[in-house]
Amino acid sequence: MTSAAEMRADYRELIDEDGETITLRRFVAGGAPIEVEVRARVTGYQPAELVGGIKQGDSRLIVLAEDVEARGFPVPFSTGGSDKAIIRGKTQNIELVDDRTRRVGGVLIAYDITARG
Repeated sequence: MTSAAEMRADYRELIDEDGETITLRRFVAGGAPIEVEVRARVTGYQPAELVGGIKQGDSRLIVLAEDVEARGFPVPFSTGGSDKAIIRGKTQNIELVDDRTRRVGGVLIAYDITARG
């Protein structure tokens, strides 16, 4: 059985090899936005995956939970406009955040985020 530490290392390797740096941004009422840079694996969705609120043109971001935590981005993520992902200079809304699928033994390894815009 794969341990959480092994799975985290596998994800880290994948993101280090195939990922890119993105910015997570949260707007805070009356203050400066919170911005952190993290590495993420950025892909699109296949036609068969366009279900449950996912639309053509959406981006899928795989972001290590430990990176989000280490850089001080507040979780849980807010959807619907408060939280943004800046990918290759383009700002996208964080629409969906799956923090269940990429868990091992109850330990969150990575967020699976859908961004749109």
